[in-house]
Amino acid sequence: MKRMGKKVERKRRELKRSKKSMKKNEAELRRIQEQFEKVRKAIRQVHQNNSFTDAFVEINLHIFEAEHAGNFLAARQHADTLRDLMAHWSEERQDSDNDDDDDDDDDED
Repeated sequence: MKRMGKKVERKRRELKRSKKSMKKNEAELRRIQEQFEKVRKAIRQVHQNNSFTDAFVEINLHIFEAEHAGNFLAARQHADTLRDLMAHWSEERQDSDNDDDDDDDDDED
């Protein structure tokens, strides 16, 4: 009888520990899900605000598909388009940076 009581007590402690562990795991899972949602929202925002990203991904996909199909001329044409897009984007960024610098100079006056 005593032995049975010890087994029950041990099982009760194990159950209590597993419940604590489960609560910790659930809390960790909620925390990870919240972080994931934040990241997903940030990525969605970037994609909505940045058409360059969409174009970049789309052209890279076309390059990959063309290379995979063995159509290297099409892949080369897509690569040229991508290079032009990146050059245009770089110019826009430089213009934007220069505009920001000009605004800073006005503040100093």
